[in-house]
Amino acid sequence: MPLRFDLTLTLERTPERELARHLHALVFALWRTHDPKGAAQHHAANASPFSLAIGPLEGGRLEVRLNLLEEGLLEVFEAVLTPQTAFGDGEALCGSLREVRRSGERYSSLLERALAGDAPRVLEWEFLSCTSLTSTLRPLLEPHPEPVFKGVLKRAQTFFELRYPPGLYAYLGEAVHLQDAQLERAEVVLERDQWVQGFVGRARYRLDRDTLEGRWVGFLAALAEYTGVGRRVAYGCGTLRSRVKDAWW
Repeated sequence: MPLRFDLTLTLERTPERELARHLHALVFALWRTHDPKGAAQHHAANASPFSLAIGPLEGGRLEVRLNLLEEGLLEVFEAVLTPQTAFGDGEALCGSLREVRRSGERYSSLLERALAGDAPRVLEWEFLSCTSLTSTLRPLLEPHPEPVFKGVLKRAQTFFELRYPPGLYAYLGEAVHLQDAQLERAEVVLERDQWVQGFVGRARYRLDRDTLEGRWVGFLAALAEYTGVGRRVAYGCGTLRSRVKDAWW
């Protein structure tokens, strides 16, 4: 059930650094006003059932997209995300919500549409914010299909059930290829002694054949816009835009 809220924030005071960390804390602070027990449990478990997409800060105005991955959170954030809601009390981040717009689709709708059509032949991804991938604890400098799509699936399964075909993992290894990539190194500071290193840019994936597993890859590509890709997606990392550039006919 991913759904999203598009927020416009008016900021009276902003931190010189670590904006992503303060926005992450703001989401939990708003959550606690309506559901303190649920927010505390997720925070203690270091499990953030949301991802953030953070736009550029322009003249005290900031666009933020909040993607929810737990169905129960929809009611919570519908209650707390209202225009003119003020936030900040002696913190580095202080302001109010100027606009709140709900958008997005339930994951079941994304899946139904993907399975009803053809598998994509080419997927083009634009990594909009620092994307950090690892494999066996080593950083990956390119978005290879297996860690990318398996990562989206694993994160989604943390919060809702997905019954994917048993051949999906084999298909990712055999039939999905990184055709080309145009990437630049990127870095984001979370705290004084914590930062994330990764990349931004574009990548193109080619699928070899139209099968059920291929249609599931198309679904995961759409879902990735909600889950984000890689590490620290709840801090605005791993934001992407996915497009189908070609399809099987």
